[in-house]
Amino acid sequence: MRASASAEITPLGATVRSTTPIVVERVTFTPATEHDRRSGLLGWVRVEIGGVVVIDSVAVRRTRRGRIALSFHVSTTRAGRRRAIAHPIDRAAHVEIERQVVAELRRQGRLAS
Repeated sequence: MRASASAEITPLGATVRSTTPIVVERVTFTPATEHDRRSGLLGWVRVEIGGVVVIDSVAVRRTRRGRIALSFHVSTTRAGRRRAIAHPIDRAAHVEIERQVVAELRRQGRLAS
């Protein structure tokens, strides 16, 4: 499951192009309850990326249009600021991670093709 995604990285205001391959190595699925499934939540995944980071509690949802989508956890501070503990660096990375995770869930028989 190797692919590249270009990412805009802005450390200290500098823009750098990155073509680091995104490799989803392990995907563990926990199904949602039947009640949650009725609202489109299929379950959660634990994803290991590149052998260096694990992202847990990524929601797997079916959109109203029937597409499978990943949703990375965001919490809200007392001041109302939204914070993500971990998330893809840009849309291209999100799409690539989503593609690999959905393919793996289908391979495991967790999602219909």
